[in-house]
Amino acid sequence: MKGYCHLRHKKWFAAALLLIILLITMHLQTKGIRVTSYTLQIRNLPEQFDGFTILQLSDLHSKLFGENQEELLKLIRSQKYDLVALTGDLVDKSNPDIFPAMTLIQQLKGKPVYFVPGNHDWWTEFQTRSRC
Repeated sequence: MKGYCHLRHKKWFAAALLLIILLITMHLQTKGIRVTSYTLQIRNLPEQFDGFTILQLSDLHSKLFGENQEELLKLIRSQKYDLVALTGDLVDKSNPDIFPAMTLIQQLKGKPVYFVPGNHDWWTEFQTRSRC
């Protein structure tokens, strides 16, 4: 009986340790910034769009990347792009703070910025205004 209890405790300990490692890994993955580049070949693309580059930012979820978004802005400034596409989830359902996103947007100057709300933006009743 003693050996059985000892084995059962080891299994629970191993399961708990695995769960902790999984949670830490998931947490760290959501805190980072990832840059991925794609090159598209489009037939009959007008010549003025040859080399046109879109910088897409997505799933920021109310995160701050350094003071005043400096870490993210440094990375953005190191990229060559023609316009910025913010493709949803600037805020998070559990943290609807718009300040981090607005801090970023206010500093994206000189290039057009377009925004499409994501599911978290809708869940938080995020209000958008457009100028026509």
